[in-house]
Amino acid sequence: MFPFLHKQNERFVYLCLLLSLAAGWFVTKLLLVIAPLLRRRKPVKDFLFFPYTHKDNTGTTSRFQNFFPLLTRDGYTFDVHFTITMPEYRALFQGNHPSRAREYAYYHRVFWQRLRWVIRAPRYKAVYFQRALFSEYPDQKRAVLEQLLRSLHHNITVDYFDADYARNETFYRNVVSCVDKVAVVNQFLFDYYQKIHPRVFIHDLSINAQPYNVKNDYKLHQPVRFFWTGNSDNARSNLPAVLPLLDKLNAAQPIRLVIVSSTYNGPRKPYMEFHAWDLNTFYDVIGGCDIALYPVMQDDAFSRGKVAYKTLEYGAAGLPMVAAPQGLSSRFENHR
Repeated sequence: MFPFLHKQNERFVYLCLLLSLAAGWFVTKLLLVIAPLLRRRKPVKDFLFFPYTHKDNTGTTSRFQNFFPLLTRDGYTFDVHFTITMPEYRALFQGNHPSRAREYAYYHRVFWQRLRWVIRAPRYKAVYFQRALFSEYPDQKRAVLEQLLRSLHHNITVDYFDADYARNETFYRNVVSCVDKVAVVNQFLFDYYQKIHPRVFIHDLSINAQPYNVKNDYKLHQPVRFFWTGNSDNARSNLPAVLPLLDKLNAAQPIRLVIVSSTYNGPRKPYMEFHAWDLNTFYDVIGGCDIALYPVMQDDAFSRGKVAYKTLEYGAAGLPMVAAPQGLSSRFENHR
């Protein structure tokens, strides 16, 4: 009985979401009509930032937050609208028992919150958003919020550090048609977006190297300590390809594969050592290893459209690495 009630609740909330989005689309169309009146407001701050998700997300940190202290130092004013907190995100999308009803409620909340912030856009000199304004909502085609933002503002930048278009090309082409500039993380994305937009710029992925304890003792531990960090999806996609080799190495000479993950649910081996991701311990764990792994076995738009943040972390810690070429920062040098 309870599973039945749970399913009915999900269906009811989904219906409410569809009605909410239909109303939102109607309101947005009305606002497009009166956009010239809303656009007359004088800017009072410099920047409005729309990260794709929570403030602890790697993409949010590297593309936005690392620069906030510099903006503040130089006297710029700005506001930021986050869609969710990290605990909420993990419970919603990464938990063991995800609730579709809560997910649908999240989509409702995000759309209307973002709509209110888009209306405020003329109060800022520049708007910078990541990927799409309606975060996480699947199978979008019409960039409704982006169209409204375009009608209200003429200094808009969208930022990509993944090949999002590979999942939904029609939608992301519509998004890009609503902006003045496109910022991308590497040459692969630059080449793609340059075909559909006149102003594309490479904005390197950033990392704050200050907290890392740069390795200066390269004497190998016994057993040798390999290092990998990432989420469960990446673990299941990439680690199986290198585990046979690690099995052979471990048979010849004992090793440890040190894994740091916030939600690990991937392959397991007796020589694996697990650590929950914690900012208070991460730098010591990575600094206590001998060599890092970046085993990306896929060679497709997604892998080439990245600059893997974990490899920048390896470099910031002075940790040698064995890495796949796909999505590797152009700043690395290959030494064989």
